[in-house]
Amino acid sequence: MNNRRSNLNVDMMTITVLLITAIVSICLYGIKLSEEKKEKVLTVEDFKYSSIAVEEGSFSETLANQNYPKANIMQFAAMEDVFDAVESGLVESGVAGVYSVREYNKKRNVYKIVSDSVINTNAAIGFGKTTRGEHLLKEFDAYLDRITEDGTLDKIKSNWFDDPATVSSYDFSKLPLTNGFFSIGVDKDYPPFSYKLDGIQVGYDLELLYKFFEEKGYGGRVYPVNFGNLIPGLEKDKYDIICGGITVTEERSKVVNFSKPNMELSYSVFCTAKEAVPYKNLIEFTKDAFHKTFIQEDRYVLFLNGVGVTFIITIFAALLGTILSILICCYRLTGSKIADALCNMYVSVIEGVPHTVLLMLLYYVVFRNSKLNAVIVAIIAMAINFSSYVSEIMIAGIRSIDKGQIEAAKSQGFRKIETYLKFIIPQSLITILPLYKNEIVTLFKSTSIVGYIAIFDMVKVADIIRSRTYEPIIPLVSVSIIYYLFGLLVMRITDRVLNKLDWTKKGEQSLG
Repeated sequence: MNNRRSNLNVDMMTITVLLITAIVSICLYGIKLSEEKKEKVLTVEDFKYSSIAVEEGSFSETLANQNYPKANIMQFAAMEDVFDAVESGLVESGVAGVYSVREYNKKRNVYKIVSDSVINTNAAIGFGKTTRGEHLLKEFDAYLDRITEDGTLDKIKSNWFDDPATVSSYDFSKLPLTNGFFSIGVDKDYPPFSYKLDGIQVGYDLELLYKFFEEKGYGGRVYPVNFGNLIPGLEKDKYDIICGGITVTEERSKVVNFSKPNMELSYSVFCTAKEAVPYKNLIEFTKDAFHKTFIQEDRYVLFLNGVGVTFIITIFAALLGTILSILICCYRLTGSKIADALCNMYVSVIEGVPHTVLLMLLYYVVFRNSKLNAVIVAIIAMAINFSSYVSEIMIAGIRSIDKGQIEAAKSQGFRKIETYLKFIIPQSLITILPLYKNEIVTLFKSTSIVGYIAIFDMVKVADIIRSRTYEPIIPLVSVSIIYYLFGLLVMRITDRVLNKLDWTKKGEQSLG
């Protein structure tokens, strides 16, 4: 028998070693193939079966899908993520405007344009399909015609698209509010049309709008967001104008009033050159990354603001969600079959819908025309999710208490509400609180999705800093540490409360 067991152990060990060897061999072979494939990729045709990075919802995504139907198209929320993916080797190539590739190469000098152009198209500035938007569009088109005729537009183009370009920044907040105020949604990182430079949003489209506003006596405010949030924001009247190298398409024209074209764009396929990024040792890298993340441009202020937004959403969502949970629990304890069925349906629907989908449904559909602040919408969405789970925890905790106690309380003359408040609920808290603690921590972590509706929470800010510094480790590790510390804090507080509530432990201590 012992021999059989030893033989079996040897066989299992042999199989395990073989499996590990096979997995490592496959991975190494895959890396080798990937490297060989990169060596062979020289022309646009070679990308037909490769992996291609594109910005989500952009014209580059449309081009990639049309021209490379058999390629693995990977979508990213922002253009800087596209370039990061290509540089890191996550994908073999990307599709972007030629000017954007050149602008990114000024910082990194690692990208290689495979072709001068995949397709040429026009970029324009978008206005809302409202009376206000149509009036503004007519004025801007007339202004565009005039500066085209007198040569001003060519000078502005030369300033931004010639190499080297002279970068100028324009502060919309200093414009006089003589004839009105307009909000401008802009792609936060699509150089040279719009991008951050030393903490200030600059770009070709912004210069055009600034000079137009200055001439007409308009005031304005710029909102840098991911490209995918521009058109939905315009539809919701969150922005009066959207810009940032936006390509005119038939589908977009159904919801956006585009100006006359202000620039011709060439989209191209690009990959990385063979030169590697200069190596830094761990200490140098950490110092440099920390300085870029927190010290440079006072980015720690931006980070702290993001942390504050995350905590605000968590605290108010927890409070509102707890109130909703108590109400649901009370309805279910009434004994009404209709109330119980409705509450069960509510819990079932909310638990069945992903958090992100519910958040986007509330923001883009339910509160679409309400102009409600995105943070408030996020609080409502998080509170609804929180209440569905916590109400189940509460009702399970209350029902775990022996019904005989309710009967005993009734026999002593206690009313129903007094019975629950004095006897049932205090006992059920011992069961409820540990699970409630976990839901609080889960709620805090769930706030990481609010960036989908353009809220600058902790994760969103970390992503913005990462996109500016090109160093992901420090921002992401910092966020992870804060999440961990918050979870630890909640657990410690809850444990203390439980120790005070749990009379069984006190009894054991006194007996000991």
